[in-house]
Amino acid sequence: QFLYFIGTCTLPAAMVWASLAGSIVMYDTDDVLSAFFCVSSTWDYIALFAFGFAVLFTRDRRWAAVLSGTLFATCVCEVAKRVLRQPRPQPAWASAGEHIGFGMPSQHANTGFAAATLYCLVIARKHRLPQRAAIGFGLAGTQALGRVYNQYHTAEQVLIGSVLGCVLAFALAGNAVGRAVLQRLTTATLWCIGLLHHIA
Repeated sequence: QFLYFIGTCTLPAAMVWASLAGSIVMYDTDDVLSAFFCVSSTWDYIALFAFGFAVLFTRDRRWAAVLSGTLFATCVCEVAKRVLRQPRPQPAWASAGEHIGFGMPSQHANTGFAAATLYCLVIARKHRLPQRAAIGFGLAGTQALGRVYNQYHTAEQVLIGSVLGCVLAFALAGNAVGRAVLQRLTTATLWCIGLLHHIA
């Protein structure tokens, strides 16, 4: 029986899969590693919320640059996914023939590695925090591995997503042209957050 956050449905599977509370991420309830990877798959969302709170309370352009750059990479990945339209692998928790979306490139891997790379280039490098940068890449790598382990993506989809995230981050923060684009994205992000804060 597969448990979803919106209800339940019975499927002919030997293993029992469940969704992480408040999400639609599935994991094998008899597999501790599967459950761990399920939790790790939320890393990119946690990072985005953390970046957003950092911008909200500090108004620091560096944090805004990391947030806007990560969101930009996520949007590019979503466009690529809709253009390529490569299906995900058929996981054990899905019914036969069920369409579960497209998987190339992996958006979780893309967002995770884009966030880690931008944090490294914009925050950690300037403040000489190599340990924190290593933690970011470790979390992103763990999340990417978990997407394959829990059958959401093929290894190829995750690899392409990871590389795309790093490349986009370097394109935005690693050269003068990219930094000019990132500055504009940062300004727009700060304006939007300021407007939301004013409305609230």
